[in-house]
Amino acid sequence: MNYLKIGISILFFAVIVLFFLLAPRLLIINNISCSNQYGSCSEILQQDLGAIKGKSLRKIKGLVVEMMKQNLFVKEYTLRYIIPDKIVVYVIVKKPKFTLKSNKNNALALIDQDGVVLGYSENTTLPVVVFSQGLIAVGESVSTKELFALKLVSSMDYYYQVKEGTLIEDRLEVFLGDGVKVILPLEGDREVLLGSLKVVLSRLNENAKDAKIERVSEIDLRFKNPVLR
Repeated sequence: MNYLKIGISILFFAVIVLFFLLAPRLLIINNISCSNQYGSCSEILQQDLGAIKGKSLRKIKGLVVEMMKQNLFVKEYTLRYIIPDKIVVYVIVKKPKFTLKSNKNNALALIDQDGVVLGYSENTTLPVVVFSQGLIAVGESVSTKELFALKLVSSMDYYYQVKEGTLIEDRLEVFLGDGVKVILPLEGDREVLLGSLKVVLSRLNENAKDAKIERVSEIDLRFKNPVLR
């Protein structure tokens, strides 16, 4: 009797293991839903996912993984199988943080926080850096100096509501609300540069009655000690 119980237990265990091994190959997925941190996934992504329905669980998992790897807007994702024939995909999407504008054709490249071009747009509410070179292709990364300039303008927008800067060779030029030009280097510590600018502006405001101070139209932060002109 004990041998019979042991045999039944082994058989039951084998059936369970066999089920988990074969289920991904045998189960057919007829429903795929997709959402992200903002709501539903983009229409294009939903269409791509809808096109792979009707395949096995194993096959669809592989296709979804490949699809997410190739999608520039996907930062992270999770997959969850729901009995009997559904897969739920949750995506964390990348969002553009900066805009790079080319003077050659006025095109606007949307850039993420890592410097990758996510796409192009005709208009934007994001901080803009204007430069004279041509824009790179979607999926490629901007140069280190360009990314530094983009992050600087983003910080300037946050602190001084400066929405645009111009990249000129080895420097970034921005204009404050009062018309004062600020020249910034394209390398170094951004926090130190912004701190230096804050100190300079604070001293200018404190001594606003000084005739020499009132004539300051340019602040150059490319040197160890800020240069006022």
